[in-house]
Amino acid sequence: WTMDFNLPSEFFFSTFIIVLSSFTLFIAKNKLVNRKSTNNIFSWVLITFILGIVFIIFQFIGFNNIIDQGYYFAGAQSAIKTSFIYVLSFLHIVHLVAGLIVLIVLMVNTKKGKYVNDNLGFNLGSNFWHFLDFLWVYLFCFFYFFG
Repeated sequence: WTMDFNLPSEFFFSTFIIVLSSFTLFIAKNKLVNRKSTNNIFSWVLITFILGIVFIIFQFIGFNNIIDQGYYFAGAQSAIKTSFIYVLSFLHIVHLVAGLIVLIVLMVNTKKGKYVNDNLGFNLGSNFWHFLDFLWVYLFCFFYFFG
């Protein structure tokens, strides 16, 4: 478990991207609560969506970097540490795809004006996204400090 292995730099970049995406969604939610323009809210959610896609791209580039170091998910070149990184990161990506679907719903409903009088759906969607962000930061810290 404690072999000489360093996380790919792409995982550091993706962590920054996911934290930034949480910030952009916070701005969107703040504008909704303060009843700013719904077009502006849509733009901030769209930026969050794009950052989510960039996060996934960096994750797969990071996976390729791990493979380039000679570590695979299974087989003779695998290690417990890298197998855990593959599994947990991939499961997070699967949940992040669900989060991207939630962001699409938020964008569509924002365009339809559904959050003008009641923003419960927006709150639930943003809480899910923030949870995914927090979960990745936790996983990243676990991989970095305890791996």
